[in-house]
Amino acid sequence: RSRRIYIVDRHVNSIREELRDDLGLWIRRRLTKGIGVQGQKAQQTLAVHGIEEKVLRHEWQQQRASECPRTS
Repeated sequence: RSRRIYIVDRHVNSIREELRDDLGLWIRRRLTKGIGVQGQKAQQTLAVHGIEEKVLRHEWQQQRASECPRTS
């Protein structure tokens, strides 16, 4: 019985290490694909509605300033 537990434990550790090693590639792939598609859709939406990026950046800056007042 203890031998079977040892074998299963070794097998689980092997799978865990393999998945851990591939995690960085998986994250990079998800970010690259997801951000690219999401960015393209956002650019298309802005173009359709005639909104310039600099206007949104300015509004975002104002929002951040109002939400996080600076303290001295």
